[in-house]
Amino acid sequence: MSSEDAASLSTVPVLKGDNYRIWARKMTAYLQVKGLYKYMRDSFIAPLDLNVTELTQMNAHDWEATNDDGMPIAVPAPIQALVDQRQNYLDWLEDNEKARGSITLRLSDSIAEIFENVVNARTLWIAL
Repeated sequence: MSSEDAASLSTVPVLKGDNYRIWARKMTAYLQVKGLYKYMRDSFIAPLDLNVTELTQMNAHDWEATNDDGMPIAVPAPIQALVDQRQNYLDWLEDNEKARGSITLRLSDSIAEIFENVVNARTLWIAL
């Protein structure tokens, strides 16, 4: 986290229980500025993850970037679609972790301990 990110996150008070309304308003603003608030909305769902076996089989094929003459070849469309779907899931996972981490950093220790096993940012948001 950059010092600028840390400084802006520090404007969000630590949630202690009795200060929920101000905490929620400032945390919402922080997540919006970071482009992470979409993870709190019920209309934004995680993309489907690919089965690891599918990826293993996909990678097992000997897809090369060039043909025997050294000319580049295109990745077949179905393979590219799988790669894109997997990347969408990984991007969602990374941003979900950023949102969850940001929320957790502004929880009191006692509240954070209650929710330490909640891995989905939206689930945590709703629970709070």
